[in-house]
Amino acid sequence: MSSLVFIFYLLIFCYTITRIKFFTKAGLNKETLIFLFCIKVFAGLLYAKYFLLPANYQGSDTFRFFRSSLVETDVLLKNPVLFFKELFTHQYTNSGNIFIANQSYWNDLKSNIIIKLLAIINVVTFKNYNAAIVFFNFLFLFGLVGFYKLMQDLVPTKKWLLIIGIFLIPSFLFWSSGIHKDGLIFSAIGIVFWLFHQGLQSRFTFKNIFLIIILLFLIFGLRNFIFFIVVINLTAWYLSHKTGKPKLVFAAIYFFGLMLFFASSNFSPKINFPKYIVIKHQEFSQLSGRSEFSTKELQPTLKSFIAYLPTALDIALLRPHSDEIKNKSYLLAFIENVLFGIFIFISFFHRKRNISIPVAFWVCWLFALSILIIEGYTITFLGAIVRYKSLAIPFIITPILALLDIEKLQKNLKRITHYKK
Repeated sequence: MSSLVFIFYLLIFCYTITRIKFFTKAGLNKETLIFLFCIKVFAGLLYAKYFLLPANYQGSDTFRFFRSSLVETDVLLKNPVLFFKELFTHQYTNSGNIFIANQSYWNDLKSNIIIKLLAIINVVTFKNYNAAIVFFNFLFLFGLVGFYKLMQDLVPTKKWLLIIGIFLIPSFLFWSSGIHKDGLIFSAIGIVFWLFHQGLQSRFTFKNIFLIIILLFLIFGLRNFIFFIVVINLTAWYLSHKTGKPKLVFAAIYFFGLMLFFASSNFSPKINFPKYIVIKHQEFSQLSGRSEFSTKELQPTLKSFIAYLPTALDIALLRPHSDEIKNKSYLLAFIENVLFGIFIFISFFHRKRNISIPVAFWVCWLFALSILIIEGYTITFLGAIVRYKSLAIPFIITPILALLDIEKLQKNLKRITHYKK
C-alpha cells in the first residue's frame, strides 16, 4: 500500500508539471522536466535512506520532523484552528531573540514550518514519508525552474550547461531533495530572484511584489540570516539597475553593511551582530559529533573577526581537507571541491568575451560568498558545512557555466589531445 501511494503521487506530479505554464514556458521540454523531477525524487529517497542508517537516524532532523508531523496531523483533523494558531504562538515568557537558539520562538519557527507543512501533506498521503518526498520536490521544482529561467534570460546559452549547474550538482541535489529546509529556502530564493528580475525588466506588479514579500517572510522563518543577505543584495541589484554603476553600488552597499554590522551594538545593547555570530559559533562548538573540528577562539570585535577570516574562508571553501576524510560522504565532498576549483580556474580562460557580466550574476556570487563566510565563522562540524555549503554552490557555478565559451574550450581540449598524440 505504501509503495502504491508513492507511485500514484509520483505519476500525478509528473503529469502536473507538464501542464503548469510556469514550467512549460521555461524552455524545457516535457521529457526533460519529468526526468529532472524524477531525479530529485530519487535523490530524496537516497537522502531518506542515508538518514535511516543506524549511525545517522538518531540525530536526523528529517525523521524528527516526520514524527512530530504525525501528531500535528491529528491536531489538524480534530482542531484546525488550533493547528494554524500554534504556528504563531509560543510557550515562552517572550518570543526570544531571532538570532539565538535558546528559548526562542524564532528558532522553533524554522522547524515548525516544515512540521506543519508535512502535517498537511500527511492528510492526503496517509502519513506516507516517501509520498511526502514527492510533494516537497514538487515545491522545490518551482525555485529551480525560476532560477533556470533567470539564467537563460540573462545569457542565453546551451540548456544542458544550466541544467547541470542548477539541477545536477551532486551535493546540492542530495541535500536539497530531502524533507528539510534547504530545498524550500533555495526554491524561495530562486523565485524571488526571477520575480525581481521581471520587475526590473518591465515593472513591479502588485502580484509580483506580494509574492516576493511572502517568500521573503518564508526565508526569514526558515533561516533568518539568509533573509538579510537576500534583502541586501536585492537592494544593491535595484540601485545598480537604476544607476548603471554596479561596481560602485555593490562596494558601497557592502561597505556600509559591514560598518553597520560592527557598529550595531552602539545603536542598542540588544543589537550586537558580531556577538550573535560568536554565540552561534559557541553553540556549534558545544555540540558533540563525529565530524567536529577545533577552531581558534572568536570574539565579537573587528580585530578578532579579521584574524579569524582565513579560518572562516578555509572552512567555507576548502573543508573537508584530504586528511579529514573519514567516510565516503567526506570523500565525495573533497572530490567535488577539487573539481570545482579546477573548473573555476579553467573558466577564467574560457569566458565569453563578447558580453558583459549581468548585474544579477554579481548578485548571485556575492550572495553565495556572504552565506559561505557567515557559515565559516559559525560552523565547527564537517557534516554541517558540507550540507550548508551546498545551498550556495548553484549561485556560484551556474553563472560561470552561463558565461563559459564552450567552443573555445572544445578547441583547446582538441589541441591538448592532438599535442599528446
